[in-house]
Amino acid sequence: MKTHEFKKRNREKIEPGDIFSFQMDEGGFGFGRIVSRINDGHVAEIFNVFSKEPVIDFSISHQRFSPLVILDSYGLFQRKSEGNWGFIGKTENYIPDADASKTKFAWGVSGNQKSTDILDRVESISDAEASLLPRCSPKGDFDVKEFIKASISKSKK
Repeated sequence: MKTHEFKKRNREKIEPGDIFSFQMDEGGFGFGRIVSRINDGHVAEIFNVFSKEPVIDFSISHQRFSPLVILDSYGLFQRKSEGNWGFIGKTENYIPDADASKTKFAWGVSGNQKSTDILDRVESISDAEASLLPRCSPKGDFDVKEFIKASISKSKK
């Protein structure tokens, strides 16, 4: 695994395996990894690790909050329109695990629902199947922080 200082990317290509950090409202930092690129943004896993600095200990195995999220990578990393997001490292030759590979997101309207997996493969699904999947919509800074708060609340129950 390669590490580097926290930085924002202007025009660099965002790739699977890129490790990022983002500033939490309380001042600390959260972390995650880009899993794949799909039409609507970048699929990412958010780790259950927090720090006072945008530095993560890569020697420790990190677990992710579930489920995966689609990030508005253009707004967060390139345009920098919200939050404080930047890349701090890369997992070389990253391959998503089996759980991530099974993840699908739903989109469409009633009677014409589709699902997209992390490799951007699309298939038709029923309304009932779509209701069980997370929606295929990119998340911004506020959305990710709300997702983390909800995940923490669920884990405490």
